[in-house]
Amino acid sequence: MKYHLCVLAPVCLALQVVTAQSLITEDPAATEVAVAADLVIKGNNDATTAALEVEGDAVVQGDHYVDGDLVIDGNRLNPNAYLKRGYISPRSGFLGNDIYSADTDNFLFLADRRFTVTQEGFTDPRIYELFDGEFDSNNQWNRIFPDQSATINLDLISKKELSRHGLTYPEGYIYVTFYYNAVASGLSGRSWDRNGVERALTVAKDVYGNGRLWRLSIPRNNYITRFELTIDGPASDSNIAYAAVEEIEYHLHRPTNRTRRPHVSKYTNEKLYKNFNFKDANNETTIQLLPDTGKIVAKELVVSGSLKTAQGGSFVLGNSATTASGAIRWSGSDFEGYKGKDDGWVSL
Repeated sequence: MKYHLCVLAPVCLALQVVTAQSLITEDPAATEVAVAADLVIKGNNDATTAALEVEGDAVVQGDHYVDGDLVIDGNRLNPNAYLKRGYISPRSGFLGNDIYSADTDNFLFLADRRFTVTQEGFTDPRIYELFDGEFDSNNQWNRIFPDQSATINLDLISKKELSRHGLTYPEGYIYVTFYYNAVASGLSGRSWDRNGVERALTVAKDVYGNGRLWRLSIPRNNYITRFELTIDGPASDSNIAYAAVEEIEYHLHRPTNRTRRPHVSKYTNEKLYKNFNFKDANNETTIQLLPDTGKIVAKELVVSGSLKTAQGGSFVLGNSATTASGAIRWSGSDFEGYKGKDDGWVSL
């Protein structure tokens, strides 16, 4: 049997049911269509029309297979998956109301390492926690008490992460989130471009209705070099003990290769801001790259060519208990070499 349905949602489609039983709700007053079998929708060659149009929520329980293009006007797929610029993220950031992938979409991820970040006015400041992509941090840090304010300055060029021209295409949103009900009473922001021109940022308070998320709109003016955010603590008569900032993120409308994605790629030059660990099959660390100290820590270092130091550099040997013939060590009082099981360690 064949049905043509138009319901209030509205959903207009042609269905071919391969069994004789009633598998589709036929109540003309219904606001949804329930299908108890496979649903196959075939479109046409007219690119201006769609085979299936849904105004409102579309809920799929089970697998959803699409042979062709999937076009979504909006962003929500389900409570735990979101679509953005071709990526689907299983994490629902910004309190479950926006697309979120901190280490790929957030320009300020690890900002405390990549840029110069300073603050004034926070009680118990832990600035690195504002840029770690973690929305579930506690409320013991980065607090602002009633009738007080705190200021955060972000200098984008002093550490040379960006050139002296700054961020070429800065248009986008800066989001500031707060812990639970420890919310601010006010937020303001300013930006400066490479010519020193100051511009105020437009603030949207309480973006999603629970007081925890604020948004600042960054203007389209190119070449931003510095931002300043001022956060006001709660009013003294608000019954809120303090405001606690959880996270600050910056989502660009137009990312470029100058706004580096914080993941390692084999196709581009890379920068490391945190330790890089190599693990073996037993999950034991075999090699560590330590950016803060410039050290490489390895269980064994095999050099196939020559090993050199820069001018003024040196090799520093420590003590060792190895029994590998040819090893050299500094015992603490003498340079020694290991000659084998019979001779052991001998002075050099």
